[in-house]
Amino acid sequence: MVVKEKIRSKMKRTKMKRTKVKRTKVKRSKIKRTMKRSLKRRSSRKTKKTKINRKKKRTKRMKGGAQLPSEIKKEDYSETDLFARGNFSEIFRVDEKIIKKMKYDNDNYFDKKHFTDKFLKEVAIMESLNDCSPMISPTIYAYDMSNPEEYWILMEYLENKDITDTKLFSKNAFEALDALYERGYAHCDIKKGNFVVTSDNGFKFIDFGEATNTESNGRIFPFMGNDFEIPKFIKDMAHWVGNIWIFSIIKDLEILKFCDILCLMHEIFRIDPDIRSDFEKNLVDCESFEDFVSLYNNFRKRIGLIDYNGFEGFSFTIPNLCVDQLLFKNIINGAAFPGAKEVLLPALIENLFTEEQQGAIKSNQHILLTTEYIDYLRDKNGIVITVMDVPFEVNIF
Repeated sequence: MVVKEKIRSKMKRTKMKRTKVKRTKVKRSKIKRTMKRSLKRRSSRKTKKTKINRKKKRTKRMKGGAQLPSEIKKEDYSETDLFARGNFSEIFRVDEKIIKKMKYDNDNYFDKKHFTDKFLKEVAIMESLNDCSPMISPTIYAYDMSNPEEYWILMEYLENKDITDTKLFSKNAFEALDALYERGYAHCDIKKGNFVVTSDNGFKFIDFGEATNTESNGRIFPFMGNDFEIPKFIKDMAHWVGNIWIFSIIKDLEILKFCDILCLMHEIFRIDPDIRSDFEKNLVDCESFEDFVSLYNNFRKRIGLIDYNGFEGFSFTIPNLCVDQLLFKNIINGAAFPGAKEVLLPALIENLFTEEQQGAIKSNQHILLTTEYIDYLRDKNGIVITVMDVPFEVNIF
């Protein structure tokens, strides 16, 4: 009996041990499962954080002036890779991307700050147009400001196609201009070379170097690099417009829009002889701004668009004439354009200074760069003429 009890107690202890071991195993497996789950959660959180960080980095690359992507190396480019050259930039093509390089020089900029402000303004405008639908500009991917002497923008390459339907192209062009105005910008430099024809007679702007809004007072020519006869009512208001290339301070977005519309209409005249014969002469003969608005809406109907109401309640006035020190310096040094010293400089002197001052300037043209004449302000024929030695303020928006 004693032996039997001993055996039973031993078996009981063994059973208890087994149960304990089993329970321990279960506990361990539970702990393992819990650990695995927590590790999974941690790794998924980490992955999510990494994805978020990557997104942030990508956004920063767009808006923070980060380096160009590693596969695009600036050292790889030589003069043979040059795709196009503009007034202030050089364009390189890499597969389906374009690199726009802007180089600092004393002829085009007052100082490094002016160069940087102008560059950042163009980047800010292009970034703000990235989500337009349909797109009216190339997609901008990144920009680089690591070298203070030259800045780069990496953007989408757009191939220039042939126009097969002039009416459809004209409609798309003015729809793109309307979309730009809805974003609060004016282009200020519409001409052949600053836009492309995309597939199906589409239209996209490709250069925003002079684009602006009312928050930034840009230095612009009355109608930039375009050569056409201006409407009569403008000539009646200011004799100097169109006769001499001279800067104007334009604070009204509506005047900038008017300049854009006028330039784009003349681009359409260039490609469509029928529209040109119906509208060009009437445009030149406009005797008031109201006449222009009426003619512009007739033009829009012709190309299949509704009336434009952006000029409602606006009273057109000619902006102040303005010349800055940079322009004088470039003309005197012969850097502005061929013949500027012989043709443009005498016209500027005649318009800006009294006869006594003109005599002093003719004997020493560099007197134009002295403080006495730079800060000169006077009124001639009701037009305020200002000579400035600093660039206009550019606000990055």
